[in-house]
Amino acid sequence: MTLPGQIRHSGELETSIDTPWAGQPQIKGSLHTQGKFASGDWNSHMALLGNGPSWDAVNWRVNVSDLEVREPDRRLALNDLSLLLVTRGNSISLEDLRLANTQTLRAGGNFSFDTRDWWAWLDTVMFKSPASASPSPCL
Repeated sequence: MTLPGQIRHSGELETSIDTPWAGQPQIKGSLHTQGKFASGDWNSHMALLGNGPSWDAVNWRVNVSDLEVREPDRRLALNDLSLLLVTRGNSISLEDLRLANTQTLRAGGNFSFDTRDWWAWLDTVMFKSPASASPSPCL
């Protein structure tokens, strides 16, 4: 697939949707994505699991088992990045984001589809920056 800005993408997507109880969705998916952009490339594998009592209230667990972005002068590699997203009505919240089930990288936030209002926070305690040789505290 060719996207705007000289981005080329390929990959595999598998999904399933079940409703074992009336109106109670269970969504499962996996994605392998890889591609190239003007100055580099990426490769990633992720899994998605969503379930809830109704389509208006779904908890989404996303696990990015590996993500690598490469450019000529830098490389970003993340393993075991997990997210918990929660949809309630017309809003979606990032309840938790963690790297390798540690406190190294954490985040949260909310977006309202009705008002377009949003907020977010990011905590990068001792996160190793791709440009630095050793971990450094970030405020």
